[in-house]
Amino acid sequence: MEGDAACRGVQPSVFFSADGERGPTRARRESRARQICRDCPVLTECRDHALTAGEPYGIWGGMTERDRRWHTRRLGRGEHRPLAPHRGRPNSTGTGHVTARGTATPNPLRPNHS
Repeated sequence: MEGDAACRGVQPSVFFSADGERGPTRARRESRARQICRDCPVLTECRDHALTAGEPYGIWGGMTERDRRWHTRRLGRGEHRPLAPHRGRPNSTGTGHVTARGTATPNPLRPNHS
Protein backbone atom coordinates (compact mmCIF):
# COMPACT_ATOMS: atom_id res chain seq x y z
CA MET A 1 0.00 0.00 0.00
CA GLU A 2 2.62 2.58 1.04
CA GLY A 3 4.62 2.16 -2.14
CA ASP A 4 1.69 3.35 -4.25
CA ALA A 5 0.76 6.28 -1.99
CA ALA A 6 0.73 9.77 -3.54
CA CYS A 7 2.27 11.10 -0.32
CA ARG A 8 5.38 8.98 -0.66
CA GLY A 9 8.35 11.35 -0.52
CA VAL A 10 6.27 14.33 0.68
CA GLN A 11 7.42 16.00 3.89
CA PRO A 12 5.37 14.73 6.89
CA SER A 13 4.86 18.36 7.96
CA VAL A 14 2.32 18.66 5.11
CA PHE A 15 0.10 16.08 6.83
CA PHE A 16 0.78 16.85 10.50
CA SER A 17 0.32 20.24 12.16
CA ALA A 18 2.98 22.02 14.13
CA ASP A 19 2.16 22.73 17.77
CA GLY A 20 -0.15 25.72 17.94
CA GLU A 21 -0.86 25.86 14.20
CA ARG A 22 -4.21 27.60 13.64
CA GLY A 23 -6.29 29.60 11.21
CA PRO A 24 -5.23 30.29 7.63
CA THR A 25 -1.85 28.58 8.04
CA ARG A 26 -3.51 25.33 9.11
CA ALA A 27 -6.20 25.63 6.42
CA ARG A 28 -3.56 26.05 3.69
CA ARG A 29 -1.56 23.06 4.91
CA GLU A 30 -4.69 20.88 5.17
CA SER A 31 -5.79 21.95 1.70
CA ARG A 32 -2.41 20.97 0.26
CA ALA A 33 -2.54 17.60 2.02
CA ARG A 34 -6.08 16.93 0.77
CA GLN A 35 -4.97 17.79 -2.78
CA ILE A 36 -2.27 15.14 -2.53
CA CYS A 37 -4.75 12.61 -1.11
CA ARG A 38 -7.52 13.41 -3.60
CA ASP A 39 -6.30 11.23 -6.46
CA CYS A 40 -4.19 8.80 -4.44
CA PRO A 41 -4.65 5.16 -5.50
CA VAL A 42 -4.63 4.02 -1.84
CA LEU A 43 -6.86 6.76 -0.42
CA THR A 44 -9.58 4.37 0.78
CA GLU A 45 -7.11 2.00 2.44
CA CYS A 46 -5.32 4.89 4.13
CA ARG A 47 -8.57 6.41 5.41
CA ASP A 48 -9.82 3.01 6.62
CA HIS A 49 -6.55 2.44 8.47
CA ALA A 50 -6.81 5.80 10.23
CA LEU A 51 -10.42 5.17 11.25
CA THR A 52 -9.75 1.61 12.42
CA ALA A 53 -6.53 2.44 14.27
CA GLY A 54 -7.99 5.63 15.75
CA GLU A 55 -5.17 7.80 14.42
CA PRO A 56 -5.39 10.93 16.60
CA TYR A 57 -3.25 13.26 14.48
CA GLY A 58 -2.69 14.29 10.88
CA ILE A 59 -4.39 14.00 7.52
CA TRP A 60 -5.04 10.38 6.59
CA GLY A 61 -6.94 9.43 3.45
CA GLY A 62 -8.02 13.04 2.98
CA MET A 63 -9.56 13.26 6.46
CA THR A 64 -8.44 15.63 9.20
CA GLU A 65 -8.53 14.80 12.90
CA ARG A 66 -11.83 16.66 13.10
CA ASP A 67 -13.29 14.75 10.13
CA ARG A 68 -12.39 11.44 11.78
CA ARG A 69 -13.88 12.46 15.14
CA TRP A 70 -17.09 13.55 13.39
CA HIS A 71 -17.28 10.25 11.48
CA THR A 72 -16.65 8.20 14.64
CA ARG A 73 -19.38 10.09 16.53
CA ARG A 74 -21.75 9.59 13.61
CA LEU A 75 -21.13 5.84 13.71
CA GLY A 76 -21.69 5.91 17.47
CA ARG A 77 -25.15 7.36 16.83
CA GLY A 78 -25.94 4.43 14.57
CA GLU A 79 -25.51 6.27 11.27
CA HIS A 80 -23.88 3.76 8.97
CA ARG A 81 -23.80 5.57 5.63
CA PRO A 82 -20.53 4.41 4.06
CA LEU A 83 -17.88 6.93 3.10
CA ALA A 84 -17.50 7.29 -0.64
CA PRO A 85 -14.05 7.58 -2.19
CA HIS A 86 -12.91 11.20 -1.71
CA ARG A 87 -11.95 11.87 -5.33
CA GLY A 88 -12.10 14.85 -7.66
CA ARG A 89 -12.03 18.53 -6.85
CA PRO A 90 -14.48 20.27 -4.50
CA ASN A 91 -17.46 21.75 -6.28
CA SER A 92 -18.19 25.46 -6.02
CA THR A 93 -20.61 25.05 -3.08
CA GLY A 94 -18.22 22.98 -1.00
CA THR A 95 -20.94 20.38 -0.45
CA GLY A 96 -19.61 17.73 -2.81
CA HIS A 97 -16.97 16.90 -5.35
CA VAL A 98 -16.73 17.01 -9.09
CA THR A 99 -15.44 13.77 -10.57
CA ALA A 100 -13.09 13.52 -13.52
CA ARG A 101 -16.17 13.21 -15.73
CA GLY A 102 -17.57 16.45 -14.32
CA THR A 103 -20.47 14.94 -12.36
CA ALA A 104 -21.08 16.03 -8.81
CA THR A 105 -20.92 13.54 -5.95
CA PRO A 106 -21.90 14.17 -2.33
CA ASN A 107 -19.12 15.12 0.02
CA PRO A 108 -18.79 12.14 2.39
CA LEU A 109 -17.43 14.40 5.11
CA ARG A 110 -20.36 16.81 5.33
CA PRO A 111 -23.90 16.14 6.47
CA ASN A 112 -26.63 16.75 3.91
CA HIS A 113 -28.59 19.87 4.90
CA SER A 114 -31.05 19.91 1.99
